[in-house]
Amino acid sequence: MKKLPTGENYKDLEDVLKKTKKEIDFLKINSAARSDIAEVIQHVLRFKPKGISVDSIAWVLASNEQQVVVNGIASNRDLLRKFVSILEADKDFSEVSLPVSSYTKFADANFSITLVLK
Repeated sequence: MKKLPTGENYKDLEDVLKKTKKEIDFLKINSAARSDIAEVIQHVLRFKPKGISVDSIAWVLASNEQQVVVNGIASNRDLLRKFVSILEADKDFSEVSLPVSSYTKFADANFSITLVLK
């Protein structure tokens, strides 16, 4: 004979279902406002100069704005500066930010660029 779940197990299941519903609702609400992330990734990579390696790209919904965070390594500061300038000139981004500390190393500089989508 099957054992019926106890009240505690039902409570756990109920909590999981509530959390899952909340996450699905969040995705439904924000999917309409979200840009096509694949298109944005292709766009960023298309303008990446040789000598810039991109290790990761993350999409972030912060407050009411969409951000893309690009992490990688620049073979030198000048290429990093050039990449940032290209992104700043792009009309698809309302803001491009790079910590000044990314320029401390002349070669093989780790970077994290935050792009705010329009």
